[in-house]
Amino acid sequence: MIEFRRPVPILSILGSMGKLKILDLLSKELELNVTAIVKKSKLNHTSVKFHLQELLKWEIIKEKRFGRIKIYLINDEFEVGYKLKKFLQEWDLNNRIDREKI
Repeated sequence: MIEFRRPVPILSILGSMGKLKILDLLSKELELNVTAIVKKSKLNHTSVKFHLQELLKWEIIKEKRFGRIKIYLINDEFEVGYKLKKFLQEWDLNNRIDREKI
């Protein structure tokens, strides 16, 4: 069930290429650890950790722990996380369709 929580500074998310890259990866891969996010996003480790902390603070993503390993995923129980995930998945699908037309 989708929950409604405190306001999220959406411009801080949409205005950040780093956060968008991370969210885009998580919308496709569903769950990733920090190393995989760094490798796939081509962002440095410090930037990825910073963006993950911000997204966790806003509850856009959530973290699963397996001992020392942390796995990140979009929090689709939270309305904003759910809508961002759907938007990014649809955006990717539309861009693929547009590229095929060329």
